[in-house]
Amino acid sequence: MSYIDSFNHTLVGYFAGLPVYRPTVDIPYPDEGTEDEDFGCNRNQIVIGGGSGEHPGLVLERPGAAMAKYALTSELFDLTKDVVVELEQMIGEGPIHQRYGWLPFQVEAFESRCQSRALCNPFDPGRSSLEEWLTLGFGEFAYFSMPDLDKEMAHKLKLFQSRRQTYMEFNNILVPPPKMPTHASGGMAFKYKD
Repeated sequence: MSYIDSFNHTLVGYFAGLPVYRPTVDIPYPDEGTEDEDFGCNRNQIVIGGGSGEHPGLVLERPGAAMAKYALTSELFDLTKDVVVELEQMIGEGPIHQRYGWLPFQVEAFESRCQSRALCNPFDPGRSSLEEWLTLGFGEFAYFSMPDLDKEMAHKLKLFQSRRQTYMEFNNILVPPPKMPTHASGGMAFKYKD
């Protein structure tokens, strides 16, 4: 059993072969001296990996900052200079995502997974750092697929979206098809109509 299985959560999908979860309850930060792979997060965040007992977790701690970073690099948005400055300041306030308990060999293996041609839009080390690529991918996904992770930021960016999205640049979270069984305590994050 993985750490996330100790809490209610839904399965969002899979990223580079690792499960992506959304907690449906706030998960408290573990006490000092507990497993390094355990993490705290809340229902407005998503996690790649389930912590101890599975793969160490990577938590998207600030979905709104990831959306902002995506908007700053995307041609879909016509942002005013004031908004650009505001978003850049907000992005710089701290880490956007955080790894918990990752060992060097796991970081290296994860980077290799992210470069796999099995992903729709794999990481290219010649274009950006892995951290930036992850942030932009999280931002695109959160803005278009899970805007409720930060409704205020999603609404603000929608005001500046000047064209319709026709191509997803990062699109690497594989969402299981409707009605597929899942081990997540809360089932699938996305609900489908019968």
